[in-house]
Amino acid sequence: MTESVLKMRIITNFAGFPATWRTPDGGQGSTRIVDTLEEFASFSSDPGNILVVNCQPGWTLRLAASRLLGRPAPIVAVDLILRRPATASQRLTVFAKRQAFRGVDLFVHYFRDVSGLDECYGIDEARSVYVPFKSNLWDLRPSEPLEKGQFAFCFGRSLRDFDTFFAAMELLPHIPGAIVEPHAAGIWEHGSRFTRPMNALPSNITVLKHDLTPQSQFDVLAQARLVVLPILRSSIVSAGISTALNAMLTGKCIIGTTGPGFSDIFTDEVLLAPPEDPRALAAVIEKAWTDDDLRRRTALAGFRHANANGSLDDFYQRIATAVGQRFGA
Repeated sequence: MTESVLKMRIITNFAGFPATWRTPDGGQGSTRIVDTLEEFASFSSDPGNILVVNCQPGWTLRLAASRLLGRPAPIVAVDLILRRPATASQRLTVFAKRQAFRGVDLFVHYFRDVSGLDECYGIDEARSVYVPFKSNLWDLRPSEPLEKGQFAFCFGRSLRDFDTFFAAMELLPHIPGAIVEPHAAGIWEHGSRFTRPMNALPSNITVLKHDLTPQSQFDVLAQARLVVLPILRSSIVSAGISTALNAMLTGKCIIGTTGPGFSDIFTDEVLLAPPEDPRALAAVIEKAWTDDDLRRRTALAGFRHANANGSLDDFYQRIATAVGQRFGA
């Protein structure tokens, strides 16, 4: 492609986004990668630019406000982690965000059910598109599922409900459980609920070391027999999708939480428990732990799903296609 035939330019903080891209229907465009809000803003006066903001709610709100004030460049918000408000002050904040989000032209989600986002933030289906996510462990993927493992492993950081997992594991003293060291993982920085002191964890919980590298994540997942992803009820987005796909790619059986990011995009690839219900979660863990056929079938379905979602390059192509088709590249 030459510059003369490129019809659209994506401005994005996706660090590895391709310099040029095509959509299946013949659209084409180029990319400029930026690192700061100020750089995004400097490109917002040209309607030929599309500002594709990945996982930066603060930047998105600032750019959306400028769009409402007349900046013509369309805005695409990718993977916003938003929660249902629980207090009066949070509801006031949500009202302000709802008004600002009117300046966003398209929201890209890794889940399908936007009813919670619509109710709270006015982000409806008309301004939403579902794009399947990818595993971050693609380069480490095994050729076949890693069936063996010794723990029911609760993992991840965003909006995880460790308290419910611990309560469930206390009902299952015969099943060994595990988490990673929470301080090293920064669990409390991402809205997770983990209120127990470390000296009050259930006696069947082992704390694993994890240095946050992809290899370390692969290694801790490889030790799991089950990967348990309890998500807080307040979540209205796909808080566990990245961890789920990483665990699926290693061939582990996933126990997820009913709601966006699980029950709306998966079928037989995951087992589900309702949010914040220790007894229900314990029952699903017990079933998956003891039913070898169910656990293996679920793990295999997830393994195939994660492999079908492909690599980071495949994911970037899906983003480019969604943006190009929406804005007519």
